[in-house]
Amino acid sequence: MSDTATRLWPTLSFENADTMTDWLQAIGFTPLRVFRTDGDTGSIIHAELLWPEGGGVMYGTHDPDNTLDGRPGQSAIYLVTDDVPGTLTSAVDAGATVVRDVVEEDFGGQAATVRDPEGNTWTFGRYQPM
Repeated sequence: MSDTATRLWPTLSFENADTMTDWLQAIGFTPLRVFRTDGDTGSIIHAELLWPEGGGVMYGTHDPDNTLDGRPGQSAIYLVTDDVPGTLTSAVDAGATVVRDVVEEDFGGQAATVRDPEGNTWTFGRYQPM
């Protein structure tokens, strides 16, 4: 495995994984793998989407019987991007609600925060930890 390989994948649980797939693609994620309960027509049980600037997310449709399944709408994600204003605009156009408009952070870079259509908090920022 190379030093640039992504080794951390946030996992999410959605009430409506198809709607959230559309939202994630609208802000710039691209599908890598999507597995459904019934071929191409069932609910999403596992999906992997890539962020073009590095990394990705995994998610599925919420299953209350799965003890490993997180609660929908309770996650907070920090997403590094070179285009904070553009990502914010795309997120809002696709149904997100602005929590905090674009600001210059004291520790460096711009950031903005939204709630996605299911209530998860996403902060888009230029600051790259490391």
